[in-house]
Amino acid sequence: VTGLPEGFTVEYENNTKTNVGSKEATAKVKGNENYTGTVTLNATIEVTKAKVELTADDKTKVYGEEDEALTYKVTSGEVYGTDDLNVNLNREAGENAGTYTITITGTNDNYDITFVNGTYTITKKIINAKNIVWSGLEFTYNGKQQKPTANIDDIPLDVIVNKYYKLNSDYEPT
Repeated sequence: VTGLPEGFTVEYENNTKTNVGSKEATAKVKGNENYTGTVTLNATIEVTKAKVELTADDKTKVYGEEDEALTYKVTSGEVYGTDDLNVNLNREAGENAGTYTITITGTNDNYDITFVNGTYTITKKIINAKNIVWSGLEFTYNGKQQKPTANIDDIPLDVIVNKYYKLNSDYEPT
C-alpha cells in the first residue's frame, strides 16, 4: 500500500508468490493517533507461466564417426535464475548415412515451453585409397574365373559403396 498519511502502518499477510498459481494476500492498514480502526484489504496474487522456446541444435557427422553431444538453446523467452527445465534430447536411432530427428522434451510447472526439434545428419564417408584393402589375390587354378574382393573397413566394397560412401572424384586407381 502506498500514499498513506504519515504515521500510518501496514501489516501484510501472504503477500508474496513466486511459483505459478494464485494466492490470497491481505494488507491491514492502521491509522496514527488521530485515526481509529483498521482497514483490511484483500487481493489475489496471480502468477502465470513464463513462455520459453527451446530449440535442439542441428548436428552433422560423417558415417562411422562418434556422435556429437546433443545440445539446445533458448530461442525465445528466458529461463530465470537456476530453474531446471528437465530437458531431454534424443536422436532417432540409426547409423547409416541420412537424416535423423533430434527430439527435445522437458517440463517445469512455471513455464509454458515450446519445443523445436533438430536434425542429425550423417553424411557419406569419402572413399580414398587408404580405406580400400584387397583380399583373395592368390588363387589356385580351377578352370573357373577368379575374382578378388575389395574391402572398406573389412566390409566388401560392392556391399557398401552406394549406401554409406561417396567416391572421391580425384582418386585414380593404380
